[in-house]
Amino acid sequence: MQTANKEFVTKEIKYFDGMELLCSSLSHDGALLVVEDNAMTIGWATVGIIWGKPIITVLVRKTRYTYELIERSNHFSVCVPETNTLKEELALCGTQSGRNTNKIKECRFNLIPGKLSKTNIITNCSLFYEARIVHKNEVSPETVNAKIKDNYYSTGHYHSVYYGKIEHCYLKDNSHYKTTSSSSSFHKR
Repeated sequence: MQTANKEFVTKEIKYFDGMELLCSSLSHDGALLVVEDNAMTIGWATVGIIWGKPIITVLVRKTRYTYELIERSNHFSVCVPETNTLKEELALCGTQSGRNTNKIKECRFNLIPGKLSKTNIITNCSLFYEARIVHKNEVSPETVNAKIKDNYYSTGHYHSVYYGKIEHCYLKDNSHYKTTSSSSSFHKR
């Protein structure tokens, strides 16, 4: 795990105040689902109210290494980069497996503990959702729309859906962000 030699200051926001950036990121290059010290690019997530609580849902296929990690965890974070940034890193985290690649190291991400116990965040991003898992279910082949099944499940690898109660939502406060060394950039090997 690489940590930053920087002062990292955040500003807590209402969960819905980050939705525009989250949706923009998801519809372009994605966001990062972080479980333990692994990051996986996601293009699907929802935020809203379920059971009277602010909830963020994420989908993970059972074939992914992240599935193994999230199954033994009770929390996750979603780290959202600024739009049109971290393109190469998001591509790597969406195509490489954490079983074989230390994606945090390869992308030169700064991974630090989040505000929620046992949650990590990537400080290279600007918006953070930290959540405690309150429910999980499976996408059902029997009930999913035929067009969706054809477009997204032709391999037969369906998602598990994790519902996380949003415990913290915050932005990196760039007005107080000070660096003591030059920031590292992603390098392809």
